[in-house]
Amino acid sequence: MESQSDPEQAAELLEEDLISRDRDKALISDLQAHNTALKAERDLLKESQRPSHIIVLIDGDGVIFEIDRIAQGHVGGMQAGKDLSAGLESHFGSTPHRPLLVYIFLNTWGLRYKLGKLGRSDAQRNLYGFVVGFNEAATGFMMVDVGRNKEAADGKIKVLLEKEICSPQTEFLVFGGCHDSGYISELNTHITRGLGHKLRLLQAYDEPPVYVIGALKLPIIQIPGLFVPEKLPETGSTPWVSPAPNSGLSLPPVDDDTLPPSLSPLPPMGSPKTSPKVPSSRRTSFADHRRNGSSGSGARFNNSGSTHNSPASGSLLLQPSSVPRDIDPSRELWNQDPRLCIFHYLAHVGCKGKFCRDSHDYILNDEQLAAFREHFLAIPCKSINDNKKCSNGKRCVFGHKCPALGNCALLQEGKCSFKGDGMHTQ
Repeated sequence: MESQSDPEQAAELLEEDLISRDRDKALISDLQAHNTALKAERDLLKESQRPSHIIVLIDGDGVIFEIDRIAQGHVGGMQAGKDLSAGLESHFGSTPHRPLLVYIFLNTWGLRYKLGKLGRSDAQRNLYGFVVGFNEAATGFMMVDVGRNKEAADGKIKVLLEKEICSPQTEFLVFGGCHDSGYISELNTHITRGLGHKLRLLQAYDEPPVYVIGALKLPIIQIPGLFVPEKLPETGSTPWVSPAPNSGLSLPPVDDDTLPPSLSPLPPMGSPKTSPKVPSSRRTSFADHRRNGSSGSGARFNNSGSTHNSPASGSLLLQPSSVPRDIDPSRELWNQDPRLCIFHYLAHVGCKGKFCRDSHDYILNDEQLAAFREHFLAIPCKSINDNKKCSNGKRCVFGHKCPALGNCALLQEGKCSFKGDGMHTQ
């Protein structure tokens, strides 16, 4: 019996051993599969955490693109974006695997106001077109209007600086804000935390404050011709030379059916989305003309062309206002409170300003300026209306011809305010 039980026990033990081995093989296979999955997950996590992009943060209130570029509007913005990208690629080398993300925060209203005070009405009018062009230069480019709150750009930049400098995906962070000392504390904090190797300073001014550059001791990036080389003058209480906003501007002729398209799709910050009614065709001038009727519009504006309000030649000083004004969309452009100075906005040499009771501080876009001009061309020049010579000639802000010419219904009724000889002929 014992001799028979030994082979049976051996067979049972062998069978159990085989079963155990199969179980171990299955377990080993499962562990290997799990290990492979963990390695793949680890590699994916490593790849996702690998430094993969370059961040650019710019304080647009101090680091300002060249004014001539802004004056080019949409085209200038596109080119500025391309030149910024090319300048950074030149510094870091070709970066196809490192996306470039650019954030520029600025108060566009304040910049437009400053450009106007500097006499750069061309840049003032085309700023919003420039912003759109820059944003369209690359998918990762964002120029953002932060509104008129004090230090609004600083706050947003500091939040992004904290977030992006600590991100493992950020390989480099280019900081454009070394025009003053406002960011030194934050930058020094990140340098102390061992993140200084990621930081680069984008230098805008030819001679930035030494105490800023010297305090940080970070690598410098310069892109010649991209930004204004020095700080723009402040628009405080110092009087400014104030040429007319349309100096050098070729506005459409009175008989043009289409107003010039504006490259400013964004309304000025702080103003409602709706805007004042503006003429879109010659027919609106007829409506203005009919409203003026035979009474004229001399009650509010002296349109003789030779009054004390008439512009004199040369550059003229103005008393600047403390803040720019919003256009009230519920009122016509020519019926604002306070009303717009027609000589400041329309005359080629501006307004004497010292004793002017009207406002020079509204900011108009191209369409509004053209509408304002067309409205006053529907008011007869007093000199021409009296069959006298107008000293301003073709530059007169008032009309030398009836907008309706020979088709004037008011003329047939004897009510047209254009009464001078030839004012209804081509």
